[in-house]
Amino acid sequence: MSFLLAALDNDRPATDGRTLAPLSEDVDPDAVRQAIDFLTGFKIEIKPRHRWPSGEGSIPSEQRANPGRALTQWGDEGLAQQVRSEKYEVGEFSDTLVDAAARLLRRWEPQPTPEWVTCIPSQRRPTLLPSLARRLADQLGIPFFPVLSRSKPAAEQKTMANSAHQARNARESLEIDRGAVRPGPVLLIDDMVDSRWTITAATVLLRSKGSDVVFPFALARVGE
Repeated sequence: MSFLLAALDNDRPATDGRTLAPLSEDVDPDAVRQAIDFLTGFKIEIKPRHRWPSGEGSIPSEQRANPGRALTQWGDEGLAQQVRSEKYEVGEFSDTLVDAAARLLRRWEPQPTPEWVTCIPSQRRPTLLPSLARRLADQLGIPFFPVLSRSKPAAEQKTMANSAHQARNARESLEIDRGAVRPGPVLLIDDMVDSRWTITAATVLLRSKGSDVVFPFALARVGE
């Protein structure tokens, strides 16, 4: 208490904390939900890329992603820490994150409204994102179709030396089964977005195979 009073520039004599009643350890679930909604109320945008790395030209406008959203900024407190621990330690994203993501998407209201959901595939954690995307699709009342797959093993994007290597890594490792893509606007789910090349390559594939506009969504954005 003395520390708090000093930190708040209070000139009253220090209070003997031992005379105070213990603080309750019970947390009101509704207060937690309101806090999460407040923390996720800030717009964290995933900006679409318009060009491939130097020398490869522009991405046709009809194959670009629409501006997307992220639930958290990587490295922040609160939900961002939960994203990290659940990905690397738990191995499953909780219903708390799914609920928060669904509330953000309802507030965002991308137009035209997504009619189906898909996700970025992972060879290291093959069930992590499909589980998240399927539960999120259920909350939104639209179907989930895992149409993207890996054509070959791919290194993690963060290990790539530069943007050109990241773009090539994403483009050469993703594929779509013939006839798998659904028409209509689609919500493209990833857990983390950093370089945006994986999202970009996946969007080009989806659009070229017959989907309508693609809205990227991630649990965390790394960097700007």
